[in-house]
Amino acid sequence: MNPTHHERLLNAVKNLKVAGTPDGPARHQPLTLLWAMGRVAHHRPRLVAWRDCHAELRALFREYGQPSSRPRPEFPWLALYRTDLWELHGHTGNVPTASGEPIKWMERHNPYGGLTAWAYELVDTSEESRAAVIDEIGHRFFNGTCPEQLLKDVGLLATASPVRQPAQPPSPVEEYLRLVQLVEAAEARGDHNRTTTSTREQPVRSDAARKAVLIRSRGRCENPLCTGQPNDVTDGGDPILEVDHIDDRAGWGRDHPENMIALCPNCHAIKTRGRSRDRLRPLLRTEAQARHEALRTQRRVNV
Repeated sequence: MNPTHHERLLNAVKNLKVAGTPDGPARHQPLTLLWAMGRVAHHRPRLVAWRDCHAELRALFREYGQPSSRPRPEFPWLALYRTDLWELHGHTGNVPTASGEPIKWMERHNPYGGLTAWAYELVDTSEESRAAVIDEIGHRFFNGTCPEQLLKDVGLLATASPVRQPAQPPSPVEEYLRLVQLVEAAEARGDHNRTTTSTREQPVRSDAARKAVLIRSRGRCENPLCTGQPNDVTDGGDPILEVDHIDDRAGWGRDHPENMIALCPNCHAIKTRGRSRDRLRPLLRTEAQARHEALRTQRRVNV
């Protein structure tokens, strides 16, 4: 049986390969993970440019790393890239290993890095998984418990200890999967090959697919590089999001959530006519597919 995403996340943290120091196991990888989880808790973009965060990480390492460890955030970024937890984008060529002097490569390429989409999704939706990771890091790297001030500094203090909540409404995952089944049933019938005619003939579009993508987005722009969607809602109280096909529907791109993405107006404009649109499109495709797969395979882990 395949492990649940909860088990997958916890196993990846348990299996982190870190260097030893005279003071104990090096803490830079777990500190980087806690920092990334704090970004999730505050709904910050999943991916962030190296130049925009290395100073923040260096300060975190100075404060909470082992006394004998040098605060070099490029090393945990590259080490985590070799795990199931971390992604790097925006670079060319091979990613160097976490040894030697990789700082020149990082400064030259300025890659975007962050949690993988499935891990981000789980940390965002499962209080139990967040708490389990915090507990595992505390047990292995901090003699039993993560320092309270550390959790406060990275924005995770409120999620350190799970508290049983009143019964919650069913997860939107079931509704997403129900809509996906409608989309795929329509595909099997050949409905997505039909056209509609207004002033010109064009492929039909699935309302179920659009609704599914909006559910998947949970009201937030799905571009992992989004720097902030409008802090406003529509007259109906809905987030200001636009669902777009990654491979254009007019060119017979698939009318399925795997090929669709919810974007704020700014990111939609960049995807449509921005100079970086050709670089953005593959990233959006990867993001949509990863989010779709995460929901397809997600298991309930909250109790």
